[in-house]
Amino acid sequence: MENGGTTSALICERSLEILAEQGYRALSIGNIVKRCGISKTTFYKHFASKDELLEKIRFLSEAENDVMTQREEILLKASQAFFQLGVDEISMEAIAKASGVTRSSLYRYFSSKEEILEYAIQYELKGRKQLLLSLREQMDDPLEQIAKLIEISCEPVHQHYDTLMLVTSRYKLYKNKRIHEYFDELVLYTTQMVEEILVHGVKIGVFREDLDPKLMASVFLAAFNGIDFNYPQDAACDACRIKREAFTVFSELIRAR
Repeated sequence: MENGGTTSALICERSLEILAEQGYRALSIGNIVKRCGISKTTFYKHFASKDELLEKIRFLSEAENDVMTQREEILLKASQAFFQLGVDEISMEAIAKASGVTRSSLYRYFSSKEEILEYAIQYELKGRKQLLLSLREQMDDPLEQIAKLIEISCEPVHQHYDTLMLVTSRYKLYKNKRIHEYFDELVLYTTQMVEEILVHGVKIGVFREDLDPKLMASVFLAAFNGIDFNYPQDAACDACRIKREAFTVFSELIRAR
């Protein structure tokens, strides 16, 4: 027999996730039931309408903040664990241990390893966008912006983070449609951001007038992702040295004479 209380709580929790990730417009009955893995009939057994659901979760807002904070902590630590242990080999037990929670607690937030991986990718995408935007706000020199992006990727806290998409691409890129879409979105967003930096550099005379920003942005991403992809974590210092040397060559190619 269906557990009414559990299903009602699941609907509320997944609805809060949708609100936090995508906003109110995405909170449709169709999205809710898809996220919960239930039918619309089951939804309407517990809530007469979306308005009734919203009224219910208003009272859960304080608890929701705690839930989202805990979820983000788990995702950050799970990302590290995926990189260190490998996506194929890692288990829910290992993720729970790495996250500092019990396995039963982990299942309160995520239903499977696959779901954690999807959310970890989505979490990385959100963080990468924020990072790139902050670079443009913090400094005006386009060459310094690109150099800073490389230095950030060399910081210990970011070493696992910057390569998670590449590591998981080997595992799920063509098997999991959602991860494939996230991967493509991250590549496109990063390339466009670097292209905008290069366009600005050409405009203010820092970079060559004949520079092709779109092409060079693709070259940049391919080169530096290739370094991350080919060097294991225990050789991170060497990878960072290679990145810095590669940036010296890259900057000479694009700098105005």
